[in-house]
Amino acid sequence: GGQRKAREEGIRRECKGMVLVGMAGRSTARAGSEAGGCLSACGHAFHHECMRRYAESLMARRAQVTHGASFEQENGISLEHGEFVCPVCRRVCNLSLPVQ
Repeated sequence: GGQRKAREEGIRRECKGMVLVGMAGRSTARAGSEAGGCLSACGHAFHHECMRRYAESLMARRAQVTHGASFEQENGISLEHGEFVCPVCRRVCNLSLPVQ
């Protein structure tokens, strides 16, 4: 309805930049070489503000877990290490890279 449309318009005004999500880690390209960095992305991009809200929702969900497997165990991630799951494909990510 009208409330949803107004909310979406408000989000569009707040969402000025985009971020591409992915995983950054250590890698050795060749046997015996020095360790370097490796970036991989699932290819999904999000509004910066939407990703910020998503991260806040992950922290809130984690705070609500009172019994059973922790939120991180259920999703195979460590929020303490900056990991999250891509909201689209559920791939483990630890990087949100600003894009133009």
